[in-house]
Amino acid sequence: MPRRLLLLLALLPGTAPALDFFLIREPVYALVGTELFTGEGRARVDRSGVLAVRSTLDPMLHCVGRFAFTSRSAGEAELHCSDGVAARLAFESLGLTSGHGRGTTPRGPASFTFGLSPEKAAPWLDIPPGKRMVKSATGVRLEDF
Repeated sequence: MPRRLLLLLALLPGTAPALDFFLIREPVYALVGTELFTGEGRARVDRSGVLAVRSTLDPMLHCVGRFAFTSRSAGEAELHCSDGVAARLAFESLGLTSGHGRGTTPRGPASFTFGLSPEKAAPWLDIPPGKRMVKSATGVRLEDF
């Protein structure tokens, strides 16, 4: 299908969700309890989207969810993890494609960032005392300091 026709279809009322266009992909870092998760968020033109993160300690443990802005600079996200843990998180934007949020889970507090580098994300995350977030050739992880 020609690109112009796809763009026209995306602009017609009621067709964009069916085509499911994601405009922006951003990194996501989350702490659920004391466990670090990394992944990606994908945003749509309507300021909603999906999140997918995986534990840095247990690759079998992953969480997926949805988010949506409820105002110009804030919104809500829901995560559902493969171990049955669910979280509802409120977030605030820091810019057009970045922000941070918090909530609670049965495992303890949850915090997350989107659209930030690991260095810029760390201050917004509830990193346990005595730990720090580091980026290496193998990925992002928590380590003792």
